[in-house]
Amino acid sequence: MSIHPMREGKTAAQLAKELGVNIKTVYKYTAEPRADYEAKSINREKPWKDFGISRSTWYRRGKPTIQKKSTEESVSDFELASSE
Repeated sequence: MSIHPMREGKTAAQLAKELGVNIKTVYKYTAEPRADYEAKSINREKPWKDFGISRSTWYRRGKPTIQKKSTEESVSDFELASSE
């Protein structure tokens, strides 16, 4: 997540006090546009579907990833790898 350059490591409350505005005003002007947020969202990629499991099971298993062993695209050619 990228922080708006205006915030420079400050909390929204600190910035609001410094600028003399309401904290909601700071949130409004420093928020990431929804389209940008959703483009980076893991929910959009849905990696749990590659495993044929539910989203909650995918999180319980520690967000496993798939690493291809060869250039063919078959399920038997995939190997589970930990995301850690």
